[in-house]
Amino acid sequence: MNASSSNTTPGTVIVFEDLKLNIGDYYNPVHGTFRCGVSGIHMFTWSILVNAGHTLTTSLNGNGLPMGLVYVDNPYKNTGSGSNTVVVHISVGDNVFLSNQDTVLSLEWRLHFRDIYLN
Repeated sequence: MNASSSNTTPGTVIVFEDLKLNIGDYYNPVHGTFRCGVSGIHMFTWSILVNAGHTLTTSLNGNGLPMGLVYVDNPYKNTGSGSNTVVVHISVGDNVFLSNQDTVLSLEWRLHFRDIYLN
């Protein structure tokens, strides 16, 4: 899944519009949330790409609690990137989502997000 945005405030849920695969329809592309349909161990991974001169922090949240962060500080003339992987046990009905933790004005950025059920 891919997302891009500008002009967001801290706590904004990141919505991924470009779905490549959504088996079980557990990801809601309107609200930007993944609702667990199978209890067990899940691996979430996401990457950020930001343009030169910008900083961006994203948080993976499960039922409103932070589970992991990615922070990219890119003061130079190139694009900057960061990624994280979180392995966690979640139960049927739990909600997982990515949120922006910074005020973003006129910033171009790209995010990739994946969930893999392990067991």
